[in-house]
Amino acid sequence: MEEVVEGKDYSFPAEEEKILALWDSLDAFKEQLRRSEGKPEYIFYDGPPFATGLPHYGHILAGTLKDIVTRYACSTGRHVSRRFGWDCHGLPVEYEIDKKLGIKSRDDVLAMGIDKYNEECRSIVMRYSKEWEVTVRRLGRWIDFENDYKTLDPSFMESVWWVFKQLHEKGLVYRGFKVMPFSTACSTSLSNFEAGLNYKDVDDPAVMVAFPIKAAGGAAAGAVIEGSQLVAWTTTPWTLPSNLALCVHPELTYVQVKDPAKGTVYIVAEACLAALPGVKDPAKGTVYIVAEARLAALPGAVKDPAKGTVYIVAEARLAALPGAVKDPAKGTVYIVAEARLAALPGAVPKAKKGGDKKKGKEGEAAAAAVPASFELLAKFQGAELPKKGGDKKKGKEGEAGAAPAGFELLAKFQGAELVGAAYEPLFPYFADHTTAFRVVADGYVTDDSGTGVVHQAPAFGEDDYRVCLANGVIAKGEGLPCPIDLNGRFTAEVTDFAGKYVKDADKEIIANIKAAGRLVDHASLNHSYPFCWRSDTPLIYRAVPSWFVKVEAIKERLLANNEVTYWVPSYVKEKRFHNWLEGAHDWAISRSRFWGTAIPIWASEDVWFWGTPIPIWASEDGEEIRVIGSIQELEEIAGRKVDDLHRHFIDDITIPSSRGKGLLRRIDDVFDCWFESGSMPYGQLHYPFENKELFEANFPADFVAEGLDQTRGWFYTLMVLSTALFDKPAFKNLVCNGLVLAADGKKMSKRLKNYPDPTEDPTEVIDKYGADALRLYLINSPVVRAETLRFREEGVFGVVKDVFLPWYNAYRFLVQNVRRWELETGETVNPGTTLDAGLEALAAAADSSEQQVAGGAVLDRWIAAAVRSLTAYVRAEMEGYRLYTVVPRLVAFIDQLTNIYVRYNRKRLKGYRLYTVVPRLVSFIDQLTNIYVRYNRKRLKLTNIYVRYNRKRLKGGKGRCDCLSALTTLFHVLLTVTKVMAPFTPFICETMYRNLRAGLVAAQQQQGNAAAAAAAEVPESVHWCDMPAVEQEREGDGRIQASVGRMQAVIEAGRGIREKHNRPLKQPLRRVVVVHPDPDFLADITGELAQYVTSELNVLALETCADPLAYAELSAVPDWQGLGKRLGKDMGKVAAAVKGLTMDDILAFEKSGSIELAGYTLAEGDIKVVRSFKPPAGVAPGEVDAAGDGEVLVVLDLAQQDDLVEQGLARELVNRYQKLRKKAGLTVTDVVELYYAPAAAAAAAAAAAAADGGSVPALLTKIIEGQASYLSEAFGRPLQALAAKPDSSVVIAQELQSIGGDENGASFVAVLAAAPGSSAAAAAAAAGSVQQMNLQ
Repeated sequence: MEEVVEGKDYSFPAEEEKILALWDSLDAFKEQLRRSEGKPEYIFYDGPPFATGLPHYGHILAGTLKDIVTRYACSTGRHVSRRFGWDCHGLPVEYEIDKKLGIKSRDDVLAMGIDKYNEECRSIVMRYSKEWEVTVRRLGRWIDFENDYKTLDPSFMESVWWVFKQLHEKGLVYRGFKVMPFSTACSTSLSNFEAGLNYKDVDDPAVMVAFPIKAAGGAAAGAVIEGSQLVAWTTTPWTLPSNLALCVHPELTYVQVKDPAKGTVYIVAEACLAALPGVKDPAKGTVYIVAEARLAALPGAVKDPAKGTVYIVAEARLAALPGAVKDPAKGTVYIVAEARLAALPGAVPKAKKGGDKKKGKEGEAAAAAVPASFELLAKFQGAELPKKGGDKKKGKEGEAGAAPAGFELLAKFQGAELVGAAYEPLFPYFADHTTAFRVVADGYVTDDSGTGVVHQAPAFGEDDYRVCLANGVIAKGEGLPCPIDLNGRFTAEVTDFAGKYVKDADKEIIANIKAAGRLVDHASLNHSYPFCWRSDTPLIYRAVPSWFVKVEAIKERLLANNEVTYWVPSYVKEKRFHNWLEGAHDWAISRSRFWGTAIPIWASEDVWFWGTPIPIWASEDGEEIRVIGSIQELEEIAGRKVDDLHRHFIDDITIPSSRGKGLLRRIDDVFDCWFESGSMPYGQLHYPFENKELFEANFPADFVAEGLDQTRGWFYTLMVLSTALFDKPAFKNLVCNGLVLAADGKKMSKRLKNYPDPTEDPTEVIDKYGADALRLYLINSPVVRAETLRFREEGVFGVVKDVFLPWYNAYRFLVQNVRRWELETGETVNPGTTLDAGLEALAAAADSSEQQVAGGAVLDRWIAAAVRSLTAYVRAEMEGYRLYTVVPRLVAFIDQLTNIYVRYNRKRLKGYRLYTVVPRLVSFIDQLTNIYVRYNRKRLKLTNIYVRYNRKRLKGGKGRCDCLSALTTLFHVLLTVTKVMAPFTPFICETMYRNLRAGLVAAQQQQGNAAAAAAAEVPESVHWCDMPAVEQEREGDGRIQASVGRMQAVIEAGRGIREKHNRPLKQPLRRVVVVHPDPDFLADITGELAQYVTSELNVLALETCADPLAYAELSAVPDWQGLGKRLGKDMGKVAAAVKGLTMDDILAFEKSGSIELAGYTLAEGDIKVVRSFKPPAGVAPGEVDAAGDGEVLVVLDLAQQDDLVEQGLARELVNRYQKLRKKAGLTVTDVVELYYAPAAAAAAAAAAAAADGGSVPALLTKIIEGQASYLSEAFGRPLQALAAKPDSSVVIAQELQSIGGDENGASFVAVLAAAPGSSAAAAAAAAGSVQQMNLQ
């Protein structure tokens, strides 16, 4: 394996660039497709974006989701074709050209020429395609750009024609009017989905207009209503010139009331009386009539919060009400109940501690007094109001709806009794419509706002059109009053306002109505209003002639097909999408535009609609139309070659009428681009003209993914067309992601610069942290569950810091130790093709004393079980498309790998039992024979000490097999993780895999021809590898994973106790006691796991206790969240019963797993048993403490003793020499001798030491002698006094050091020495640390 750099020197973005170059050299994506040919097809549909804009984080998120799922599918034995698609038609493209060329209206396009206009559109559709390709490629997504599909391709357009003809032949296409959201800036209608993209809060005029009844007509109410004025309310005054009817609700109650002052009689819904003049305003003398419950809504009406009383006063007299006070600083007048005055911010100074001690009325008055900072303006008893509940008289006279004094209630009617009444037209423009200007009824009218009477302008309201059509006010196919052109201006029919933009005409229309005496009220309303998502101008609703797909006719099949699909998350399917389908209306699929797939309808004559020629109607006696379904069909009819299906290539083609009515000409319209995107399953394959067998064998698709907004867009159009064509859904599985917002929670805006751009600034995000980090950050977030994500750059950095660097360091640790093994032993580490094979080979090659070692170490078994569990989990969750559960588990596993397995096995992985044997033995013999024996014959006793100390290690023992077992295990764990993680983080996995593969291939090539041949079959890319298969759980897997998990809980609890009591880890403690009732766990924790607990907590002894009461008191806590939902109001009594459980009750519950309380059976998950620490008797405070997670209790002995202090100082001593080695530039393979000298040695070693009296050296000597065994094991050789250094050895580094504190510490000079010409001396010289010293 190749050497790897330290994590701090590793650049993830730079390495990713190298991987991109590698993939190019391998042609990796195409090779993956080639290798998977013949395997079952996995069909994926990629929704086409527009290339007229740059990709944003929403695209990156969806693209990452798609890449992960398709990479996973390919790694699990499926062939996955992935073609990028482009949406090339529609309003977004035309809008860009309109801006570029200054086109303001449809007439400008016609003057320019459709051919020139369309070619301008064609020139920009792929404007940013290269930028898209660069960004998508840089993110690591594998998708085919060379074989992409475009909605402007003739092959794609031809399939769209086929789809339309199929719908027409099934009777699912018709032509009619559709009131649709209409952009006057773009002169086109929009889909409801598009209309919902850009809502804004705006102020619009809100007017009430009187419509005098001129004749009762067929109204059941009779002549009594003649002369009365129906009052209608609207926020679109510009629609009033087109009024044709008034609509009431047939079952609502309407009242007829008279104003005696004016003699005017109004008719409104009873519940809407508040909309008219009733209670007297004392300032203006105006009389309003309102429902009592709505008094507080009137101008000048204020409510006393203490009493609930509503006062009606003039605005100028507000300050006179009880509780009205004025803030002199701001001039603001506040209205509150007198008793609540103190609740106003700053109104009452903070009370003194203890409060006002005055009692009774005097104290109350003091509390209510107005502070100096506020001015009490007045107290005033409000005007008399109707008594609560109205007149207490019974029957008709005393009903709550009675009008207050001053107005006369004349009559009440049901809405149905008003139907048929005729009224005076508001404007004369369409007065000749004989079926218009009458009252109709429909259930859509409400009485929660307005007056309960809705004016009908059928050209400008979807309900208006439906109601007027149903009641015969208008008829299909006949002229419809629509005096608004495509630019939103009044036509000549409306003489008073001709040429004016509708919104600008509102004021003049209101003035006209007022002058006619028909204006009842005029106000302003702030409400949410739709704006064009491209031009950012207000939309209007306008009837347009259109071609429709009969969605309502297939609604039941849509709902049924939705049921058989699988969505993640499921609630989007079950609620949002289901509700959308349930309320779906017929789909208008035509647009009166230019750049798009021309609708293949040839009709017999042009019919004018509202002054706009839309040639879709035929003769009066039966229209003649011809729908074309293919290029070949059109060529046969036209008698010429057709290469393009855009308007300017085919609009001139005519078809002879089969009825002798001249020529059929193509209608003007083009398809809505949503119809094209919904046709992409067929268009991308040019179905049914090509790939018929491939499509039909693999439809529906296996997988689609897009954002939540597509539930009303692409997901919907896919479902509608597939249901209409094949009675099937278009897809089987769908992943729906949420929206990516800026960190401030707002929509990402380039104008506001509130997010780091993923493509424009090369220093940001991808080039700073790498694509893998961005991918994992996005996927490991709520956005994968269709929730919103507030994008934060620091979150991407967190992935690098908390996931990638630890993962990389574990990989680097393996590589370093494999390379060191091979360097020191001259043997190649052969991990085998699998973990089991590698361990079996080790066991076979080992002698009898080593055979139990291979794979037998507890953490080897644990990590192997954990990786098997991880693989099974990932495969199960990925098959369920639950990416949001997979990534957290992967991240948690990497944390376990780095912080448990690698951390706790450092000595084994370093070959601690072996790496001192061969190289150091060789070095030792060299030094022994050439230096030590030659120059120190009289001191051979030291040599005997060294050999004696290292006898077991020099023999090898189980060190060799143990080290190789650990390396083999870590190798295969990392190899498995790279394969499992490859779909998620393709770059770093490829980097690691390539180096691991190199080690595997090199080892196999040394095993002979057969192994070399096998090595050649090892895939060159991790993305060509199969996902690891699920292995059956082995005996003991569950137990070892549970025990290690508990062990880690013990270690973390122990560390917490140390930190709490300021006991650093370097200071040994006497013992730790683990309390838990599970005998298996206690056996594990005192057996194979004991060494890790004692090492990580630095304790001398580990004890266990199975009696939970020895160190703990038990208490029970209910699961409030889970039980609360189940028990409802009984939760309180059950919770009390749980808290009242005795210790014996709790023990019995733990044993049985259930308990009866307050009439309910509670199981293990319903109650949490908490263990609280109970200190042992006779222990001084501070000498023992405990902590736990509610399951395991950890008791730590904190008492300080001299021998423990000495051991702690020995650990510090080792640390000082290790740091000095690093400063000297030494590696683990560089052999040095270690010496020490008194701190004064650098100046005058002997004299200073004698003068010092030996106090400091005495402590140092005590530590070195008392901890000799530990130090020899740590250093691999004894630590000697400087006097023992042979004259021939070279001091390569020395540094003044200290250990311990001021009261109990020692200072000394740490010295490293090596033989001249040794690797250590060379390394130190290279590092510039060779010291020329004369220390004796």
